Amino acid sequence: MSSSQVHGAETALQEESSVSGDIYAFPLSPAQRRLWFVEQLKPGTPVYNIPSAFRLTGKLNRAALEHSLRGVVQRHDSLRTTFETIEGEPTQIVRERIGEFFETIDLRELPEQEREQRARQIVDSEAATSFDLVQGPLIRAKLALLDETTSVLIINQHHLITDGWSLGVFADELAELYRAFASKTPHALEELSLQYPDFAVWQNDWLTPERVRPQLDYWSKALAGSAPLLELPTDHPRPQNPINRGSWTPFEISNELTESLKALSRQNGVSLFTTMLAGFKALLARYTRQKDVMVGTPAANRERPELERIIGFFINPIVLRTDLSGDPTVSELLRRVNTSTQGALANQEIPFDKLVEQIRPVRDLSYHPLFQVMFTLQNSPLRIQLEGVEAEPIAFDNGTSKFDLLIELWEEHGSVRGRFEFDTDLFLESTVRDLVRHYRTLLESMVENPAAPVSSLRLLTDEEEQRLLTEWNATDEPALEAQDFFARFEQAAAKHAGKAAVSDAAGSWTYAELRERAASLAARLRALGVGRDSIVGVSLDRTRDLIACVAAVIGAGAAYAPIDPSYPEERRAYMLQDSNAQ
Repeated sequence: MSSSQVHGAETALQEESSVSGDIYAFPLSPAQRRLWFVEQLKPGTPVYNIPSAFRLTGKLNRAALEHSLRGVVQRHDSLRTTFETIEGEPTQIVRERIGEFFETIDLRELPEQEREQRARQIVDSEAATSFDLVQGPLIRAKLALLDETTSVLIINQHHLITDGWSLGVFADELAELYRAFASKTPHALEELSLQYPDFAVWQNDWLTPERVRPQLDYWSKALAGSAPLLELPTDHPRPQNPINRGSWTPFEISNELTESLKALSRQNGVSLFTTMLAGFKALLARYTRQKDVMVGTPAANRERPELERIIGFFINPIVLRTDLSGDPTVSELLRRVNTSTQGALANQEIPFDKLVEQIRPVRDLSYHPLFQVMFTLQNSPLRIQLEGVEAEPIAFDNGTSKFDLLIELWEEHGSVRGRFEFDTDLFLESTVRDLVRHYRTLLESMVENPAAPVSSLRLLTDEEEQRLLTEWNATDEPALEAQDFFARFEQAAAKHAGKAAVSDAAGSWTYAELRERAASLAARLRALGVGRDSIVGVSLDRTRDLIACVAAVIGAGAAYAPIDPSYPEERRAYMLQDSNAQ
């Protein structure tokens, strides 16, 4: 890249670096700087890999594919960038040429079943292999040949040089260059007038106190008094030093429900993004019992048209805060979410690290500042179009998670599809599958009655409600089993009498205190005639009293029917009647 292209960006950093004539040095953009510092805390992590894999079927021109990949890399400075520290400052180094990044692996001599297994291993291994930010390159591509018409392509890039929007640019340019190389005709891609380093230099210059003050004022008001943590119930204690182990669970929303959600969006004058986000926030509010719900979403941060066709790390996470107090109706919730979303998008140019500095939330290395859950909705999934070749995306798991939860949604074949990425140090896969079912059920309830208050929206499927009322609390088991359970509980309480057994926001009880309360309540239940054939309704918030009540019901020899106290009164009455609970 010539000096004229970077508009005088050859600063003192270039002069201080001992680089040759075909290497250029630039300051990092604010987004790059934030991610670079995260990498220094957790070096060698694959968390910020962005891999894409495809199964290619058809007559592939391998030479054209390789030339096309190299062509895209040559067009974009970001794909030829590494990162070094010069005079104590992180610096992006752009090279005119980079080391070898493309590899062809021939599996055609292996037995057919072994080929598939080996190709899968190549994809999984590449996705989980970290990058060396100093040595580079920060893009790798592998083509595994399975037979004469079938191969697997994986392209892996570090987040410091790309983002979700950029992947679409990469795919478009790869398709056009492949067409041109395969047909031996000129390509139709326009020459780029700007490169990512231009944006980095411009953004650093733009961020003056005078320019950022209005947006910082907006965020200071928008996030005032917010809770530092969205307290989702977890299956495991939150580790003090998370290592971002993760997995993901896919799901699909039917075409019929998707159309209903689009109709609901049109009726309320909002986007499908807003409706899906509103449903997700209602779900989080029910799970956490918090009325103030904050999630993150990536803003494209490409306000200038000339930035739309550049590959680089532009996205900036913004915070979407919604107040669900007062039990709003579905339509009112859509209005609230739309208002907060529009306000956030209008003030998206403040880099996230600057926002954190301004808000100064309670800092704790065990969770992400300001939000721990990310929500994204794309227009379509990433695909590549290679002339004469069918390219089918391959789903894979690189075993990482950037947040407690990340939900990715996209539209495909008339339906909304998605996946929940989750931190496996916090959640079991079964818990996330429950979350998926409850999200889908809640969305169905939203479209059925937009005038309904959010608290009345269903979460449980019919099957779950039936199991809750019958199978989980079947009373045909011998009463001795419940007595044995309570006896074991009393033995444990005696053994650990002075240790903490249960806690809530109001305090904690030792095992001895819990046993005393449970035994006292069990005696009162028995005095009221509760026994082996009884079902007792339990409708309490998640406090110490809930645990004591459940233990007491079991101690009395009865079964219990848990009833969510946030349900409308009519629904709670129905559940009591249907379960024959006392």
